[in-house]
Amino acid sequence: MHDQATRDLAATAVEPTILQATEPDGAPRIAVLDILRGIAILGILFMNINDMGGSLWASFGDFRHLGWSQADQVAWWLREVIANGTARCMLELLFGAGMVILTDRAALSVGKRVVMKRYYLRNVLLLGFGIVHLFILLWPGDILHSYAIAALAAFLFRRMRPRWLITIGLIAAVAQLGGAGYFGYYQTLQQRSQVAAITAARAAGRPVTADDRKLLAKVATGDAKRAKSKAESRAKVVAEDKARTGSFATWAAMQWSVTVTLQSRGSS
Repeated sequence: MHDQATRDLAATAVEPTILQATEPDGAPRIAVLDILRGIAILGILFMNINDMGGSLWASFGDFRHLGWSQADQVAWWLREVIANGTARCMLELLFGAGMVILTDRAALSVGKRVVMKRYYLRNVLLLGFGIVHLFILLWPGDILHSYAIAALAAFLFRRMRPRWLITIGLIAAVAQLGGAGYFGYYQTLQQRSQVAAITAARAAGRPVTADDRKLLAKVATGDAKRAKSKAESRAKVVAEDKARTGSFATWAAMQWSVTVTLQSRGSS
């Protein structure tokens, strides 16, 4: 009984401290945002942990290289359906909401120019943490540097009306979805259908036109590029696996190489 009473007393003493946690400026924290932020970060960990423990190049190419047992397949489907994109989007929304709340609240007490200066300094420091992740902790998939750079531009739009922010976001999302759908799926499907029609017509004795030859040459060039890309991807996976099982120096050099390649492509 005495031990139970002691534990209850300790819990009572700690609980108010948790509930009354405040920001550095004295304002109360918003618990819902903190909880959602934690869920989003755990989701991103679930998305990235296979890349942290295996070949990053394999995740861009043939992810089955990381393992394709029944458990691996279940984990992959869960990641793709539940976490991939969802957690990232949630964290991006919370990052923007946090920026608006933080800067508006601070502007009331210190003024807009000071807020801008402090917020930019805050994100320069965030950029520094991201660079440490990239080149010291050897994690090419770091997103802190991306968030920091994006925040420097997003800050300028924080006072825009919500309807315009939503409109711009929807237009960008539809453009990305439409562009990826057309160039990544529909165009290829259409070309395959046209090639099949040309092949069938040729078999039936119809002569090949100049447009047909141009299309066949275009498809052949695309196939050659994809085959070359796949071969290069397989070579990168082999090199990454070899570096991983070597010394720290070989692994660090490989991770730096991956980081530089991804950054040059704007992939991170």
